[in-house]
Amino acid sequence: MAYLLDTHTFLWFVAGDDQLPLSIKKKLSDIDVSCFLSIASFWEIAIKKQIGKLNLEIEFEELFRFAERN
Repeated sequence: MAYLLDTHTFLWFVAGDDQLPLSIKKKLSDIDVSCFLSIASFWEIAIKKQIGKLNLEIEFEELFRFAERN
């Protein structure tokens, strides 16, 4: 089964946030499970960051590279 992540799920996974249940973290960490992220999520992140509604612990470019690598 493949998953399409929403923006919050992706951000919580990257940050290791406890709001993301352990069962979901395990699925997303499984290299045999395909996960997809819409380019619209990066658009949403960029807008939220620009208007001050999102504070990222990592640079936006690194977030994009993380998604690309994983």
